[in-house]
Amino acid sequence: RISTAVGSFCFLGVLLLSGCAATPQEKQAQEDRTLEIEKILTQSSEYGEAERCLSPNQYRHVRILDDQHILFEGRRDQQWINTLPMRCPGLRRNSTLVIERFSTLSSLCKLDSVGVYDRFDNPWYRRWPWQWTSGPRCGLGEFQPVSKEQVQALENAIRGDNS
Repeated sequence: RISTAVGSFCFLGVLLLSGCAATPQEKQAQEDRTLEIEKILTQSSEYGEAERCLSPNQYRHVRILDDQHILFEGRRDQQWINTLPMRCPGLRRNSTLVIERFSTLSSLCKLDSVGVYDRFDNPWYRRWPWQWTSGPRCGLGEFQPVSKEQVQALENAIRGDNS
């Protein structure tokens, strides 16, 4: 009976792990989304070059688009996309973003880090202030200026819409 239970447990573990693996169709869809996002972002040359830093008075709102793209919205319809060098696990659209600056400047710059504040894992009174993120911290990339149309196209590509 013990060997049957162990065998069943191992089989169940294999089934669970295989359910987590991405299918070839899912991998292809992810690659297609990545190519579409890159294509959209290469259209921004008319809006200026990517910037290494943004000062606090340049942006007013920050929105997470997905686990690798963050939108900074500024005055007079200015917008910047920050493409993280790598995907940041745990970074989701409705997450509360925590920004950590490495420099003494007030500007937010490439290589500063972001993390996610988890409201349900909130023992902030037991943590030091620099440990208020749950999960990994991820470095920022450059701030690329984009148009409203590009932002809409990015959001559609991220959602997988073909419109």
